Amino acid sequence: GIHGAEYLNPPAVMQAIEYYLRNYDTPVYKGRTVGEILADTDLYIIPMLNPDGIAISQFGPDGLNDPAMAARVRGIYAYWADGGELTMDEETYYRVWKANANGVDLNRNYLFETTRLVYDTGVYRPAESEFAGKRAVPEAETAAYKTLVNGLSDPIAAISIHSQGNLIYWNGLQSEEGKAAARALALTIAGITGYRLPTENSFVGASADWAMIEKGIPAVTVETGGGAHNPLPAKDLPGIAARLRDVFLAVAYE
Repeated sequence: GIHGAEYLNPPAVMQAIEYYLRNYDTPVYKGRTVGEILADTDLYIIPMLNPDGIAISQFGPDGLNDPAMAARVRGIYAYWADGGELTMDEETYYRVWKANANGVDLNRNYLFETTRLVYDTGVYRPAESEFAGKRAVPEAETAAYKTLVNGLSDPIAAISIHSQGNLIYWNGLQSEEGKAAARALALTIAGITGYRLPTENSFVGASADWAMIEKGIPAVTVETGGGAHNPLPAKDLPGIAARLRDVFLAVAYE
């Protein structure tokens, strides 16, 4: 739920959580129970990091409960529309919205403190996607994620779930050791989901890149769904949920 229009993933992840709770003492993966697999592994799951963006994608600015926030979103559309740079109408613009209500793409809002890497998105003011915002003063959602990760004692993996493409990005700007660890993580997830692994460099300054490069955590970006564009149709939810269901168990098991 980092990107608003990718809102099928939060309920898919929630279904996995419900499945684990209902089957905690049942052998469900390689003959082991959920409780046995998670006996020495903690799962930290953020099912929706960008609720405002998801509300905009589903309902437009009227889906927000803050009039000032809704006015800001309408102003973002008006800026790009008045500049003649849009090829879509207002309804479509909100439907494909990926950013938060400030017009900041949360998956580009990461400051790489140690390496000083900067990903240039090519968008330099609030928009429906790709505007990185002020990385040195991160958005509240980005800050919350970084605080969580920085508070973990020994994280072994970070999995960022997006849409679309039925693939797993793993090959960024990590060290060679980091690449090997990320590829191993990606292969484990591919074994569950059937998603393919692209080999090209996938650095876009995202949350997974930050985890890999700044924190040394094996990390991947999983892209669910093979549709033409986001948001994916609701009918795709059962299939996405089924593919994701055992991912966290598989990673913990390995």
